Amino acid sequence: MENKLELKLLDILGSEYLGGRLDGSFIREQIETFIDNNPEGKVIIDFEGIIVASHSFVDEIIGYPLRLNGKTFLNRIKFRNANPSIKITIKTILNDSLQKVA
Repeated sequence: MENKLELKLLDILGSEYLGGRLDGSFIREQIETFIDNNPEGKVIIDFEGIIVASHSFVDEIIGYPLRLNGKTFLNRIKFRNANPSIKITIKTILNDSLQKVA
């Protein structure tokens, strides 16, 4: 059985609009704690029911840890149910952050 953490953002944060670093840091801390304690574990970030996820929110949960931990972070993360707008934001954050990874 694969060791995984599934983060259903709507259930955790209670809003369809995710707009700030504070909420993002709350989610990022859960991701980091899980990854630190589960070397082979995977994290699924589920955007089901989320209408908007701001650049700052997505940067906090994806960009910051990617810049800090390098490309291997991406092997541990999977995105689910992101709408087209959120997918564009994720792709933008990934591209920007990958340019800053040593």
